[in-house]
Amino acid sequence: MAAAAIALLVPAAAACGSDPDAQPPVASVDFEPRLVVTVGDTSATADGTGRVGAVEGGAGGAAWSVPSGSVVELDMRAAEPRQVEISVTPTATADDPETSAPWADAGTMQPGESTVLALSALGVYRITATAPDGRTTDLAVEVVPRSAT
Repeated sequence: MAAAAIALLVPAAAACGSDPDAQPPVASVDFEPRLVVTVGDTSATADGTGRVGAVEGGAGGAAWSVPSGSVVELDMRAAEPRQVEISVTPTATADDPETSAPWADAGTMQPGESTVLALSALGVYRITATAPDGRTTDLAVEVVPRSAT
């Protein structure tokens, strides 16, 4: 009988070991935005004050810089809907010269709507919001290597 009890305990103890390929639980992932970009009627602004890794100013005329993998919140505060597009000018390398490329189209954002962007590729992201009458507002955010912040 004792041998049977020991035989049952050995597999149970082995199942309690750590998994070297385990993923972090969802609750441990930080979705807090490092930067909040607000699109208004006449301008687009950003605020990263007090948020770790967000630094005011950046390359290519960027208003702010954030580390790769950062979450950026985009809030629409204009009085009327805006078509929002995001383009990126990747950081140039010897093998890949600098070129501007469309990155995402957030579609038409209504007043009061917000969306979250996860910026991982290095470069300057330009967020452009176009009003129905053709007026545009834009703001640039530079994404830098994690070790730089």
